[in-house]
Amino acid sequence: EYGYNNDQPWGHKDPRTCATLGAWLEAFPEAKVVHIVRDPVDVLGTLPAEYDKFTPEGKLPQKALSFWGDLWMAYTDRILQAADKARKFVEVKFEDLCLHPHHILLNLAHTLNLSEGKTVDLESIQPGNVGIHRQWILQGKLDVMSVDRLKSQLKDYRGKYGYGETTGSKSTGDRTRESCFDRILTSVF
Repeated sequence: EYGYNNDQPWGHKDPRTCATLGAWLEAFPEAKVVHIVRDPVDVLGTLPAEYDKFTPEGKLPQKALSFWGDLWMAYTDRILQAADKARKFVEVKFEDLCLHPHHILLNLAHTLNLSEGKTVDLESIQPGNVGIHRQWILQGKLDVMSVDRLKSQLKDYRGKYGYGETTGSKSTGDRTRESCFDRILTSVF
Protein backbone atom coordinates (compact mmCIF):
# COMPACT_ATOMS: atom_id res chain seq x y z
CA GLU A 1 0.00 0.00 0.00
CA TYR A 2 2.86 2.39 0.74
CA GLY A 3 6.02 3.06 -1.20
CA TYR A 4 6.91 2.84 -4.85
CA ASN A 5 4.73 0.43 -6.81
CA ASN A 6 6.53 0.71 -10.18
CA ASP A 7 3.42 2.24 -11.80
CA GLN A 8 4.25 5.92 -11.48
CA PRO A 9 7.35 7.98 -12.19
CA TRP A 10 9.17 9.13 -9.09
CA GLY A 11 11.83 11.64 -8.41
CA HIS A 12 14.10 12.90 -5.76
CA LYS A 13 15.81 16.23 -5.20
CA ASP A 14 19.01 16.68 -3.30
CA PRO A 15 22.00 18.61 -4.63
CA ARG A 16 24.32 16.03 -3.08
CA THR A 17 22.91 13.41 -5.48
CA CYS A 18 25.42 14.64 -8.03
CA ALA A 19 28.13 12.74 -6.13
CA THR A 20 26.25 9.46 -6.67
CA LEU A 21 24.42 10.18 -9.93
CA GLY A 22 26.56 7.72 -11.88
CA ALA A 23 25.60 4.91 -9.48
CA TRP A 24 21.92 5.89 -9.66
CA LEU A 25 22.07 5.76 -13.45
CA GLU A 26 23.70 2.31 -13.37
CA ALA A 27 20.97 1.07 -11.02
CA PHE A 28 18.22 2.74 -13.07
CA PRO A 29 19.42 2.78 -16.71
CA GLU A 30 16.07 4.13 -17.95
CA ALA A 31 16.25 7.13 -15.60
CA LYS A 32 15.57 10.59 -16.93
CA VAL A 33 17.56 13.36 -15.27
CA VAL A 34 16.29 16.90 -14.79
CA HIS A 35 19.15 19.23 -13.87
CA ILE A 36 17.83 22.46 -12.42
CA VAL A 37 20.48 25.12 -12.86
CA ARG A 38 20.44 28.14 -10.56
CA ASP A 39 22.66 31.19 -10.48
CA PRO A 40 25.47 29.98 -8.22
CA VAL A 41 25.53 33.30 -6.38
CA ASP A 42 21.92 32.70 -5.31
CA VAL A 43 22.72 29.10 -4.34
CA LEU A 44 24.97 30.49 -1.60
CA GLY A 45 22.10 30.66 0.83
CA THR A 46 21.03 27.06 0.24
CA LEU A 47 24.37 25.25 0.40
CA PRO A 48 25.40 26.51 3.84
CA ALA A 49 22.04 25.33 5.19
CA GLU A 50 22.98 21.84 4.03
CA TYR A 51 26.46 21.90 5.55
CA ASP A 52 26.58 24.54 8.22
CA LYS A 53 24.50 27.11 10.02
CA PHE A 54 24.48 30.85 9.68
CA THR A 55 26.58 32.64 12.26
CA PRO A 56 24.81 34.12 15.31
CA GLU A 57 24.93 37.47 13.49
CA GLY A 58 22.89 35.97 10.64
CA LYS A 59 25.78 35.89 8.16
CA LEU A 60 26.96 33.01 6.03
CA PRO A 61 29.48 30.77 7.78
CA GLN A 62 32.96 32.14 7.72
CA LYS A 63 34.14 29.54 5.29
CA ALA A 64 35.32 31.65 2.42
CA LEU A 65 32.72 32.22 -0.26
CA SER A 66 35.22 30.61 -2.61
CA PHE A 67 34.59 27.33 -0.74
CA TRP A 68 30.90 27.49 -1.68
CA GLY A 69 31.78 28.49 -5.24
CA ASP A 70 34.15 25.52 -5.53
CA LEU A 71 31.43 23.24 -4.17
CA TRP A 72 28.88 24.54 -6.69
CA MET A 73 31.35 24.00 -9.56
CA ALA A 74 32.17 20.47 -8.33
CA TYR A 75 28.45 19.62 -8.14
CA THR A 76 27.82 20.95 -11.63
CA ASP A 77 30.84 19.14 -13.08
CA ARG A 78 29.77 15.83 -11.54
CA ILE A 79 26.26 16.15 -12.96
CA LEU A 80 27.53 16.97 -16.44
CA GLN A 81 30.01 14.07 -16.30
CA ALA A 82 27.17 11.64 -15.57
CA ALA A 83 24.75 13.23 -18.06
CA ASP A 84 25.89 11.05 -20.96
CA LYS A 85 24.77 7.95 -19.04
CA ALA A 86 21.21 9.21 -18.67
CA ARG A 87 18.51 8.01 -21.04
CA LYS A 88 17.33 11.62 -21.14
CA PHE A 89 19.06 14.63 -19.63
CA VAL A 90 17.18 17.92 -19.41
CA GLU A 91 18.35 21.23 -17.99
CA VAL A 92 15.92 23.80 -16.67
CA LYS A 93 16.88 27.16 -15.26
CA PHE A 94 15.55 27.69 -11.73
CA GLU A 95 14.73 31.29 -12.55
CA ASP A 96 12.60 30.30 -15.55
CA LEU A 97 10.78 27.72 -13.43
CA CYS A 98 10.03 30.36 -10.79
CA LEU A 99 8.93 33.01 -13.27
CA HIS A 100 7.01 30.74 -15.70
CA PRO A 101 6.11 27.61 -13.72
CA HIS A 102 3.05 26.54 -15.72
CA HIS A 103 4.82 26.79 -19.06
CA ILE A 104 8.02 25.12 -17.82
CA LEU A 105 6.17 22.24 -16.14
CA LEU A 106 4.03 21.60 -19.21
CA ASN A 107 7.12 21.54 -21.43
CA LEU A 108 8.94 19.33 -18.94
CA ALA A 109 6.03 16.86 -18.81
CA HIS A 110 5.93 16.76 -22.60
CA THR A 111 9.71 16.38 -22.97
CA LEU A 112 9.80 13.53 -20.45
CA ASN A 113 6.62 11.88 -21.76
CA LEU A 114 4.88 12.29 -18.42
CA SER A 115 1.17 12.55 -17.88
CA GLU A 116 -0.06 16.06 -17.28
CA GLY A 117 -2.86 14.67 -15.11
CA LYS A 118 -1.05 15.23 -11.82
CA THR A 119 -1.31 18.74 -10.49
CA VAL A 120 1.44 20.82 -8.99
CA ASP A 121 0.76 23.54 -6.49
CA LEU A 122 1.99 26.47 -8.57
CA GLU A 123 1.55 28.76 -5.57
CA SER A 124 4.48 26.98 -3.92
CA ILE A 125 6.78 28.07 -6.76
CA GLN A 126 7.79 31.60 -5.83
CA PRO A 127 9.79 34.07 -7.91
CA GLY A 128 10.99 35.78 -4.71
CA ASN A 129 14.18 33.71 -4.57
CA VAL A 130 15.35 34.84 -7.99
CA GLY A 131 18.31 37.17 -7.41
CA ILE A 132 18.13 36.58 -3.65
CA HIS A 133 21.80 37.48 -3.19
CA ARG A 134 20.84 41.14 -3.73
CA GLN A 135 18.55 40.95 -0.68
CA TRP A 136 21.34 39.38 1.37
CA ILE A 137 23.62 42.27 0.45
CA LEU A 138 20.96 44.78 1.52
CA GLN A 139 20.44 42.84 4.77
CA GLY A 140 24.16 42.84 5.49
CA LYS A 141 24.52 39.05 5.22
CA LEU A 142 26.89 39.45 2.26
CA ASP A 143 29.18 42.24 1.24
CA VAL A 144 29.44 43.46 -2.33
CA MET A 145 33.18 42.85 -2.62
CA SER A 146 32.82 39.19 -1.57
CA VAL A 147 30.01 38.68 -4.07
CA ASP A 148 32.07 40.33 -6.82
CA ARG A 149 35.01 37.98 -6.04
CA LEU A 150 32.66 35.02 -6.16
CA LYS A 151 31.17 36.16 -9.48
CA SER A 152 34.70 36.43 -10.84
CA GLN A 153 35.53 32.92 -9.60
CA LEU A 154 32.39 31.53 -11.26
CA LYS A 155 32.57 33.70 -14.38
CA ASP A 156 32.88 30.85 -16.89
CA TYR A 157 30.05 28.83 -15.37
CA ARG A 158 27.77 31.84 -14.97
CA GLY A 159 28.48 32.81 -18.57
CA LYS A 160 27.79 29.30 -19.84
CA TYR A 161 24.33 29.40 -18.29
CA GLY A 162 23.56 33.02 -19.14
CA TYR A 163 24.03 34.64 -15.74
CA GLY A 164 25.71 37.96 -15.28
CA GLU A 165 27.68 40.11 -17.64
CA THR A 166 29.68 37.32 -19.29
CA THR A 167 28.05 35.47 -22.14
CA GLY A 168 30.60 32.64 -22.34
CA SER A 169 30.37 29.56 -24.48
CA LYS A 170 27.23 27.50 -24.39
CA SER A 171 28.69 24.38 -25.90
CA THR A 172 29.99 21.37 -24.04
CA GLY A 173 31.61 18.65 -26.09
CA ASP A 174 29.46 17.71 -29.04
CA ARG A 175 26.28 18.87 -27.35
CA THR A 176 24.99 22.39 -27.62
CA ARG A 177 23.30 24.07 -24.69
CA GLU A 178 20.87 26.80 -25.52
CA SER A 179 19.81 29.25 -22.88
CA CYS A 180 16.55 28.19 -21.27
CA PHE A 181 15.62 31.81 -21.70
CA ASP A 182 15.61 31.18 -25.43
CA ARG A 183 13.82 27.82 -25.40
CA ILE A 184 12.56 27.74 -21.80
CA LEU A 185 13.45 24.06 -21.61
CA THR A 186 16.58 22.47 -22.99
CA SER A 187 16.73 18.79 -23.73
CA VAL A 188 20.40 17.96 -24.01
CA PHE A 189 21.34 15.20 -26.49
